[in-house]
Amino acid sequence: VLNGHNDVETVTLTANDGNGNTQPCSFTVTLKDGIKPSISCPSNTTVAADGTCAGTVGSYSPVSLSDNCTANPTVTQSPSPSTVLNGHNDVETVTLTANDGNGNTQPCSFTVTLKDISKPTIVCPGNQNIPANASCSGPVGSWSPFLLRDNCTPSNLITVSQSPAPNTLLSGHNASALVTLTANDGNGNTQNCSFTVTLKDQTLPIAKCKNLVANLDVNGVVTVAASAIDNGSSDNCTFTLLLTPNTFKCANIGANTVTLRATDVGGNTANCTATVTVRDLALPMAKCKNTTIFLDNTGQVTLTAVQVDNGSTDNCSIQLRSIDRSAFNCGDIGGTQPVTLTVKDPSGNSASCISQVMVRDGLAPTAACEDVTVQLGTNGIVVVYGADLATNSSDNCSVWSYNPVVKVYTTANLGPNNLTITVKDWSGNPATCVSVVTVEPHNGNNDFQQGGKGKDNVWVEDFVVYPNPTTGETSVAFRLPAEQAFSFRIFDATGRMVLSWEDRGLEGDNHLPLRMGDLAPGVYLIDFQSDNWRVQKRLVLQR
Repeated sequence: VLNGHNDVETVTLTANDGNGNTQPCSFTVTLKDGIKPSISCPSNTTVAADGTCAGTVGSYSPVSLSDNCTANPTVTQSPSPSTVLNGHNDVETVTLTANDGNGNTQPCSFTVTLKDISKPTIVCPGNQNIPANASCSGPVGSWSPFLLRDNCTPSNLITVSQSPAPNTLLSGHNASALVTLTANDGNGNTQNCSFTVTLKDQTLPIAKCKNLVANLDVNGVVTVAASAIDNGSSDNCTFTLLLTPNTFKCANIGANTVTLRATDVGGNTANCTATVTVRDLALPMAKCKNTTIFLDNTGQVTLTAVQVDNGSTDNCSIQLRSIDRSAFNCGDIGGTQPVTLTVKDPSGNSASCISQVMVRDGLAPTAACEDVTVQLGTNGIVVVYGADLATNSSDNCSVWSYNPVVKVYTTANLGPNNLTITVKDWSGNPATCVSVVTVEPHNGNNDFQQGGKGKDNVWVEDFVVYPNPTTGETSVAFRLPAEQAFSFRIFDATGRMVLSWEDRGLEGDNHLPLRMGDLAPGVYLIDFQSDNWRVQKRLVLQR
């Protein structure tokens, strides 16, 4: 048995002729390894390209290695390790050769490929604003990266895609899109970056104004809406309107300059001015109150508007108060007098109401009595009248009643008699005085000793008005010394004649009815005349 490569054995061959003769010869037998070793390579492999898009072949070992004789065959590699690869997909075939040292070799091969596995570098621009167009929209646009590079692919060969596409439309101020730029180096490597594109309204609005007339409300205020001044303001996007000032009061009546400001969603502004003419058309509210006024010592009183105003109001102010009647006198006593109060505001608006004014006389008369000497008549009596004895009494209006109206004296009253006479005015205010009535016996010279005194000191007897006061119907009674003409006239407190009568009277007693029903209540003066006689009496008409 031969064992191992180059194991040698000497083989001797001996020839024997059977005759005892031999002859040897020799030769050698050498064991030789003629079988190649067994080797298997790793699979094809890749090498990552570095920053310069280069790489090196590594040092590789076979996956398996064996030999029939040599326990550890040697392995050589070609190309050798550190062989440089340049460029993506640069390929080197690496051969591993097994050598069993016995002259037998066996190669195996695989490929080493340089691969670009690095993502490109891409830097996006910062966030961007784009202007809105006339319809408040705008396209995203086409954008380029701020920085673009790769270890293998030149920048001009790197493809860049954009999402969303460049013509994607944005609508409305502050509408935005996230734009992504993706770089592809062509070697299967991609990298992206993103930024925001925002649509901005950068166009100024257009402000247009118009003038306005505004009326104050019942509270004296008016607020004007900006839309009332707007005359077609516009903007490419949306906008709001602000009016300053926009609230007006009574102090602003007339023309006021206002500013209308249009502000769009982008904060852009534009102004225009207009005139707001403020008017007050609201009527005042006239409020009246009834009042009582008192005559002065001249029988007059003046009423002011303030006295009948019960708090009239206006949305602004009351500028003027006036009444249709301010002067009152004695003829207004009794009942109420309607007075119209008119209030007017500064804008000329007016309103009226009616007040019932009661005129009163709070001043007492001044009583003035006369002393008188009278003679008893043939019948033993004499009559004196309070009105005759106190005829000089006075009042700011008039004295209308005398008490006693009639006083009868007889022989029991001969001599001086104190007669207290109370006079009253129309309002019932009293005053007194004392008249000394001296009664003398009848001397037979004059049969007419009673009544009012005439022009020639001749007396009209017993001129009496009754009832007095009256509510409408009254009568006069008088005695005449002979048949003769008479007349009487009736005057009101202002001196205006309201009734007159002429007739002939009979000798002796005469009676005449007077109808006062159509006359206003008040104090009246009856003036009676007959021949040379004249008498005046006061008559009170009341309801």
